[in-house]
Amino acid sequence: MIALDNTGNAFQYLSNKELKRACRLFTLLSKLGGMNRSGKANSWASIPPVNFLLKNRIFDFFSGGLTLESCESVGDELWGYGVYSSPAPLVECNDKQLVFDEYLRAIRIARDFPNHAFTLVKLSTLVEPRILRLVSQNAMLNHADKGIYTEFANRVRLLCNEAFSSGKSIIIDAEHVDYQPAIDSIASEMMMLHNGDRATVYQTFRFDMVETFERLVEQLRIASKNGYILGAKLFRGTLTHREVGESKKILFQNTQNDINHSLNEAIKFLLNNLASASFIFGTHNHDTILYILSLMENLGVSPGDPQVFFAHHLGLADHLSFNLALSGYNVVKTIPYGPKNIVEKGIVSSIIQHYSASHLREERHFLRKEVKRREKLVEGET
Repeated sequence: MIALDNTGNAFQYLSNKELKRACRLFTLLSKLGGMNRSGKANSWASIPPVNFLLKNRIFDFFSGGLTLESCESVGDELWGYGVYSSPAPLVECNDKQLVFDEYLRAIRIARDFPNHAFTLVKLSTLVEPRILRLVSQNAMLNHADKGIYTEFANRVRLLCNEAFSSGKSIIIDAEHVDYQPAIDSIASEMMMLHNGDRATVYQTFRFDMVETFERLVEQLRIASKNGYILGAKLFRGTLTHREVGESKKILFQNTQNDINHSLNEAIKFLLNNLASASFIFGTHNHDTILYILSLMENLGVSPGDPQVFFAHHLGLADHLSFNLALSGYNVVKTIPYGPKNIVEKGIVSSIIQHYSASHLREERHFLRKEVKRREKLVEGET
């Protein structure tokens, strides 16, 4: 089994100055982590002292910059260590055509970059969430809303067509539980239209919800019946009920152990069905990754199997990403980019929702471990 705690591999891309700056950043984040449990995930960054301390640091460390071009520069650096990239445009704009155009540009540019494995697409940026909620509720759309939804669906098809023509893939992200059913429905439709003998479209399955494993099994059954490869990204989820009312808490798993059990069952299920599925493990959990590696070894799945990817966010889980990549596994880093205020907000929300204080302290632990390792090397040279 490979060593996932080799910090020399994990942080070789950081200078000593950058490494210490990252330690300070995670110290601050770990103190503020876990605030999502009280529903304050986005509010703390607006506090003046916090905002001052985090100014520029979050954007510089966790994003690819303002533009797709700057994002590709970050991707090229990652590729030097064998890590793929997944540019993720973060755009909030009332003009949905402009958002669509940016997604389309990202997919088209990917043709010239072998390291660009996926483009992450949030469907709620292409249409009003209100429409997705109505569709999720099977509500009757009026004439105007029907036109809006039809235009949205056509744009999603065009993006998937472009990815198919380019030989690239897109990941349809998981979103708010209120409109996740509509997203799942169109993702399933796009897979049926575009996947064939390779996964052009990946649907995200969030395992903090109770019926996710059953839906995954059903999606694989449909894919096998219709002769196409299922594309699945497995996502642990947040186990936070802040996004829903009391009436919808029944949709969620009761405990973290329930999530872990469901996710592990899904991992085992997919690794036993490689002939019919391609998948991405979106997990930063050390134990889960060891479980995956053990199963792959036992089932004879090669580390570089093109149908198996590990996905991590830029700047997070580097001790996992780079050690896995150096051992021949397929690893992709999600690289958000876009207007600074929007990107910072999105990154803060994602980190605080998906990372507990203990997880953030673990990130800091590995950074500090590397600082000490380098200091000992210097001492040994003097």
